[in-house]
Amino acid sequence: MPSTQKSFKDSRNELRDKLTEIYSKEESESIARLAIEDILNKTGIEYIKSLELYPNDRQLSQLKKYTQELLEYKPIQYITKHTEFYGFSFNVNPDVLIPRQETEELVSIIIKDIEKSNNLNILEIGTGSGCIITSLAKILGNKNSYYATDISKKTLSIAKTNAAKHNTNITFLEHDILSKVKIPVDIKIDVLISNPPYVTNKEKIQILPNVLDFEPAIALFVPDDNPLLFYKSIAEHSKLILNTKAMVYLEINELFGVETANIFEDCGMQTTIIKDFAKKNRFIFAKFS
Repeated sequence: MPSTQKSFKDSRNELRDKLTEIYSKEESESIARLAIEDILNKTGIEYIKSLELYPNDRQLSQLKKYTQELLEYKPIQYITKHTEFYGFSFNVNPDVLIPRQETEELVSIIIKDIEKSNNLNILEIGTGSGCIITSLAKILGNKNSYYATDISKKTLSIAKTNAAKHNTNITFLEHDILSKVKIPVDIKIDVLISNPPYVTNKEKIQILPNVLDFEPAIALFVPDDNPLLFYKSIAEHSKLILNTKAMVYLEINELFGVETANIFEDCGMQTTIIKDFAKKNRFIFAKFS
């Protein structure tokens, strides 16, 4: 092998160093690893063993392409077309948000609360990639019934693919939660989940280009003058479809924890604001009094 040829380990380190120009050291390390893992199609110990190997021409071309796209802020998940969430692999593309670590916490909270229950009708509003509802269906199994809505046909297509990938039985429904049209379910819902858009337009200044320029704005942003419009609509729809003993789980904007809770308290619910791993108000649990 020519001395000028770089091993995968050298290539990974070189990519990591380039990425530190736009990301933190920790993020750059993680992104470089994910890129090389995907090019090698190996993870874990097999990935580590392969780092001393040398890329072939195809892999070198792939690495060059990945490097260029990453330095243009394109998220690694959209480049590799998959990501990990709650220990499961999910397909993603620019039609859906990339799942966040905070949302994994939401799944953990829900599982802890309902894992011993049976025959629940579980609904997610605004499912995106389907990572929440699919993870729940995968872990809790077919002792419950699972439903999920989204406004976008393209988004629902990704969610359906992920549900099938994990052999889960989920009913997907096209629905605009901001409309007056009732969610098309004929049963009462026992568990309602939603991680709706909640980032205000004025918060855009704090957001890096890898999110702002690539992830779907429709799934992220809300107007500055009506930041809680999705929660208001979810609460209105909840009156029509929830069981009297239903539980509601929401991911929220940390800036509006109390205001969001008040929306559901006005519907006759008791609410609890839950902090995430960063000690920020991130979730609301609500149930009827």
